[in-house]
Amino acid sequence: MELHSSLFLNFLEKLTGINGLLPDPYFAEGSYAMSKSGGILDIHADFSHHDKINLERRVNILIYLNDNWKDEYEGALNLYDTNLKLVKKIYPIGNRIAIFTTSESSFHGFPEAIKCPKDMVRKSINLYYYTLPRNERERKKILFPSDPNFTPTVTKD
Repeated sequence: MELHSSLFLNFLEKLTGINGLLPDPYFAEGSYAMSKSGGILDIHADFSHHDKINLERRVNILIYLNDNWKDEYEGALNLYDTNLKLVKKIYPIGNRIAIFTTSESSFHGFPEAIKCPKDMVRKSINLYYYTLPRNERERKKILFPSDPNFTPTVTKD
């Protein structure tokens, strides 16, 4: 697959400044995602490590597959700063790619309900890239800051 090729990995490394990126050889975490009208994805930061191969997650890529998507349908990927202030909206228009680094504070989501026609869905391919662990950082699963039990410090598995 081209998105796992050395040419693409070199491009990602130059773009992000992160050396030694590796794709998920199992596609265990990546997915084809669909959300219909009314769907949301609350603000969150993603998991930090791949459970099977114990690599540290560093980069997210979302490839949008939505023909004729209009801004009024909502469903934009919202990127937030560490204070959860909206920094950027990326609408899921077909052939658009969103690339961002993964960290404990890379908060993102689409918290506004999708308002597309009933015969449409918001579609994306989600891919993740890893490196060898940088240190003994605490491992975490998905974090939702809107959860009253949210805390950015989670104990090791």
